Amino acid sequence: MYKREKGGLMKNKKGISPIVATILILLLVIVAVGLMWRPIRGMIIDTGDKVETNCILSDVEVSAVSCVTVGEVNTLTVTIKNAGSQEINGIQAVAGANSEEAHINLDVNEESDLTFNVDETSGYVNVASILGEDPEWQVCPSSGSEYYTC
Repeated sequence: MYKREKGGLMKNKKGISPIVATILILLLVIVAVGLMWRPIRGMIIDTGDKVETNCILSDVEVSAVSCVTVGEVNTLTVTIKNAGSQEINGIQAVAGANSEEAHINLDVNEESDLTFNVDETSGYVNVASILGEDPEWQVCPSSGSEYYTC
C-alpha cells in the first residue's frame, strides 16, 4: 500500500486522466441542460404566441388630406391607401384630439376616405390599420403621418 520513497512514506495515488474529466464535465452539462430545457421551452413557446406577425405585413399610408371649414366646423377628409401586403379590416385616423374609425375591408393598393370633424385648424393626422374580427380587433400603427391645415 505504501511505497517507501526517499523523503518518507507516500500513498500510491492515481488520478483521472484529463480526457475522462472532460467527458464527465460534458455529461454533467448535457444533463443540466436537459433538466432546464422543459421550463425554458415553455417560456419560449408562450412568448412566441404573443408575437403577432400580421402587423409586419400591414401598412397604410395617407395619400391625400383635405380640410374644409364651414362656419365653425372643420371637416377633415383623409384618403388612406393600403400599402402593405395583407388585406386589412379597417382604418383608424387620429388628428389632434379627434379620432375616427371605419371597419371596411381594404385589399392591397386599395384606397378609402375617412371623414371627421377636427377642433384644430392645423396639425398632423396619424393613421393605423385594423386587423382581425370583432371583438378581437388588432390595431397596427403606421410609421407615417401627414400635416393638414384648414
